[in-house]
Amino acid sequence: MNVILLTATTDPKVKAGVETYNEYLKKVFPGMKIISYETVKPGALEWFSPLKEPMKAGAVCSFLKENIGTLKPDLVITNGMFGWNLKERDAGCPIINISHGTFAGLADNAIKPGPEFCRTRFIYAFFEKMSAGNASLVVSNSGLTKELNKKYYGIGSEVILNPVDTKTFKARDMKKAREKLGLDPEKTIGLFVGRPEYQKGFDLLEKIAGLRPEIGFISITFPKTKSTVKNITGVSVSEREELALYYAAADFVVFPSRFEGFGFVPIEALSCNTPVISGNVGVVREIRADGLEKVSSMEAGEWCGAIDRVLGKKSRPSTAALVAEKFGFGKFRRKFLALAGRITKN
Repeated sequence: MNVILLTATTDPKVKAGVETYNEYLKKVFPGMKIISYETVKPGALEWFSPLKEPMKAGAVCSFLKENIGTLKPDLVITNGMFGWNLKERDAGCPIINISHGTFAGLADNAIKPGPEFCRTRFIYAFFEKMSAGNASLVVSNSGLTKELNKKYYGIGSEVILNPVDTKTFKARDMKKAREKLGLDPEKTIGLFVGRPEYQKGFDLLEKIAGLRPEIGFISITFPKTKSTVKNITGVSVSEREELALYYAAADFVVFPSRFEGFGFVPIEALSCNTPVISGNVGVVREIRADGLEKVSSMEAGEWCGAIDRVLGKKSRPSTAALVAEKFGFGKFRRKFLALAGRITKN
């Protein structure tokens, strides 16, 4: 099956959730061709216009249409808004649109009022809705994302949960992990993974750290964390294997994100048998596990209470098996291939 993926970027320096998802898709369809903005000839206006992201998406769609005779896809997969300028008749084949959470939901839950809110809530969401509407079928990455597509766009979708690399993110000995990373074996360590911004709750992390100076917080972000809070240490990680070591070395992972469509971090941590304290966001809403503390409030005191409950337990949870069963790559692959086969009749 000749599969083409339209997406924002193939820059190896960008390792956000969508880019992680793309890596899993490449394993499902080994010969898949990825067309991103780096593939097409950049236009000057696309960098300065408030419509720059939709314009980039439109350019990627146009590239496919201009080269359709050479590419001859059997299936086109589009990420978010990267299909707004492409219909089935243009592609000559079915289109699957991947919804990673909706821009409308992101804006309403995690962006402060202002230009960024308006751009995301009204412009980006408009083009995202067009992209989903052009598709033969929409895949949502969680039950929440399915709800949001229906609520904001009136579009139905099929849920296929994101996979997690359980071979890399696995249970390890905490002491050995700390030795490899050069971390204090006696220190209580909390781990934050994500962008250092309001959407991901970095401001709340700083408040939590300020209330718990005896805990060493490691912050793995891109770009590298620059916080004035003394007990937050910024770390850069280049490989998943190294990230898995940090999960294993931590006493707990704190995930104060204000909005997620899915949210890889809590699931990766639970796959390492590391306790997680998370907002009730993304796919976390669908999970109940002994090692998962959900906090609906953005009050730092309530998060500190959850930390105390986690640290008060005598042993680490055993959540790796739950993650493998619900989020294993094999399950994702089977579901996606069955879906692709159904709509392409291949």
